[in-house]
Amino acid sequence: MLRLAKLAPPKRKSLQVAEILLDKVRRGEIDAGAKLPSERELSEAMDVSRVVVREALNSLQMAGLVERRVGSGNYIRKDLDSALLVAGPISHDLDTGANIVETIEARHALDLAVTKLALENAQPADIEMMQSVIAEMRTAVDGNRIRHYLELTLQFHVVVARAGGNSVLERLVGELIDLVRPHVWLIERNYTDDIGEESFRIHKAMADGIERRDAPMALAAVDLHYHKYPSLQR
Repeated sequence: MLRLAKLAPPKRKSLQVAEILLDKVRRGEIDAGAKLPSERELSEAMDVSRVVVREALNSLQMAGLVERRVGSGNYIRKDLDSALLVAGPISHDLDTGANIVETIEARHALDLAVTKLALENAQPADIEMMQSVIAEMRTAVDGNRIRHYLELTLQFHVVVARAGGNSVLERLVGELIDLVRPHVWLIERNYTDDIGEESFRIHKAMADGIERRDAPMALAAVDLHYHKYPSLQR
């Protein structure tokens, strides 16, 4: 009997772009520490949209290959270990980074929805729980316990979803967070003290906005959170 292998699912365009750039680094066409072309230049050269390029760069950044310098551009990390580029784990990190980036985009849309509901439906007990988690987050940041801090941020988003009072949205938020949780280490390694402080301020603004029933404050904090996600500064 003829045995046929199943076709592999087509790769996302953003992952293809990321792998092309990774291959150029492997071949020495792009040196460690080198500045990458702009998003517009990469978009035109590869005949893809700038959104695809941005997602590819985010995946490379999440995988620890690229660093984004605000106001300057994207650079291949200076401290890049060339031995890592030929190992299987870097491809795994890149694929995982791409998945996290897509999950972040989905979480952004959902968190806007559940925050709007929380602004309308949050009860005193919900507010108390949010602020309790925020207080624990402050302690974790002060103690430089980043992994614990990240776990608390995930817990915070579940609490906000629960406060919205829609069980379907709460379940969806929980499912997306469960996709991220096994890969928190990938986010953790991109953290700095400044990122931790900024992340805390943003989450506190979400909680304070909901407590005050201040929709512009809470929703602006949600947008800021996902537009300035750790090591995915835009």
